[in-house]
Amino acid sequence: DKVTVKPPDVFSIISGCKAPKEDSIMDLACLVTGYVPEPVKVTWHSEAQGQIQKTFPSVRIGELYTLTSLLSFPASEWKDKHHRCIINHYETNKNINETFQLPASWNAQASPVPTVPPRAEKGSTETTKINTATTTGGTGSKAPSSLSISLLSMSVPAETASWLLCEVSGFSPPDILLMWLEDKREVNPSWFASTHPMAQAGNKTFRSWSILRLPATAGTSPATYTCVVRHEASRTMLNASKILDTHEGPSQSSPWPALQD
Repeated sequence: DKVTVKPPDVFSIISGCKAPKEDSIMDLACLVTGYVPEPVKVTWHSEAQGQIQKTFPSVRIGELYTLTSLLSFPASEWKDKHHRCIINHYETNKNINETFQLPASWNAQASPVPTVPPRAEKGSTETTKINTATTTGGTGSKAPSSLSISLLSMSVPAETASWLLCEVSGFSPPDILLMWLEDKREVNPSWFASTHPMAQAGNKTFRSWSILRLPATAGTSPATYTCVVRHEASRTMLNASKILDTHEGPSQSSPWPALQD
């Protein structure tokens, strides 16, 4: 049956895998997904000085909508200050309050590390495991049924950052590996952040998202950006790509077929 009314799910995402330097910029994102109908309102409450807020237009995926809102500020403004986003879905009158917390892994670090570490050599494939739940082995596993890339924002010419959203769904168990490539090379791990998989309503499969932030300097020439997902339990690999040219604009998404081991 067609879904006509559904409140959103909200995920808080913090850019980077490691604690940034205090003189760098920190990005917080509220991913508002799986709602219908439009609109939703995003309100940020933050004590950070020098902050910039930006909400991207919604993207329709199937019958449901997804929207991303960002808060950027100097990393030095993170400590001892509160940051949260409030989502209001008008049709259902549902309000969701999402508060950002410092990742536990950052507290364990001996010292801050650069936000932009050196790029990996060609052929390197660092992946991000976006769930740590115990798998059930190959029995009863289900391969991802959908993988898509959406362009959230792009500056032409490249004066500000561009943003891409990758969504993968229909898989079980929830353990998956995800990485982004730029022209077949691993992108800087600090450029993207991924959500933990969440159960899909009405069935026993899961879905997850990843947001890629491309600095203005990364888009000075045409490049192909690829979201790669590997689901170990079903021995399946999926990838989808989009060509970005900040002189002429983006090409259409180009999903590639699944590869079965």
